[in-house]
Amino acid sequence: MFFKCLKLLLLICDCVTLQTGPFLCRSNRTRHLNDLKKENFSLKLRIYFLEEKIQQKFDQSGDGIRGE
Repeated sequence: MFFKCLKLLLLICDCVTLQTGPFLCRSNRTRHLNDLKKENFSLKLRIYFLEEKIQQKFDQSGDGIRGE
């Protein structure tokens, strides 16, 4: 009984590894890589605009302090 459970567990682990691990087929890896590149670009763009917004707010609040 123990060995049957162990075999089943190993089979489940192998299936998960095949779906998510280093054994992805080329098209899935390519698709996944492209998705990650798009997400990376979106995050970089978001960071850029948030930094611009912070800089504008800093400049606006800094003008009043320097003028006094």
